Amino acid sequence: MDAGTDSNERKEQAVAGAGKDRMAGALELVMWSVSLVGLLFVTIGSSYTELATNVILGPRFPHSGTLLAYYCIYVFLMAVNGALESFVHAVASHGYIVKLAWQMTLASGIFAAASTLAL
Repeated sequence: MDAGTDSNERKEQAVAGAGKDRMAGALELVMWSVSLVGLLFVTIGSSYTELATNVILGPRFPHSGTLLAYYCIYVFLMAVNGALESFVHAVASHGYIVKLAWQMTLASGIFAAASTLAL
């Protein structure tokens, strides 16, 4: 009886290991894709924003190109964050998601209090 149970446990572990490998491969593919598109966007976007804003807006807004270049970097970072966060929510257990929700609520409260005090 123990041999059959041991065999079933080994099969379950092999299936779980294969699932983890498949999830790791999916995460790698998603992060590679997000990074490729995001870095292309950052490279082209931040290089030509100054020219584009000068052509479109003229000299009225001299620093708008710099701000838009920083926004390109911000969008890339938010895309990476979103991809990682969605992966965590897809593979994590319910208990871990609840724990993360409480931690994020606490962090938001601390941030709100700190920003109120900073004013």
